[in-house]
Amino acid sequence: MMTLQEAKDMVPIFLEMFEPERSKKIFRFQDFIWHYEPTKSEEDLCAILDDLAVCLDDYVPNPEWRKHCPGHYYGEEKLIENIKEALQAIEALEIKNKNI
Repeated sequence: MMTLQEAKDMVPIFLEMFEPERSKKIFRFQDFIWHYEPTKSEEDLCAILDDLAVCLDDYVPNPEWRKHCPGHYYGEEKLIENIKEALQAIEALEIKNKNI
């Protein structure tokens, strides 16, 4: 069973991975986040990770498959952008929590 910390630690690793392993790990991450019941202190982090999980649902690595629904599904470039945005949000949350 994955922990919330392990799920958080997976996010930057997605940037280093390649298909098909990346998609498998993304699915595992999404499944965990969507079924996880956060404690009160975990809610902010879970909101960031849940937003990322939702965004990752539209990641389709195969360009041929993306052609069937242009404008909805995205590839590598948008994936990297979404992951980096999530990492920035996590970093901001960690800074905020240190200052409390």
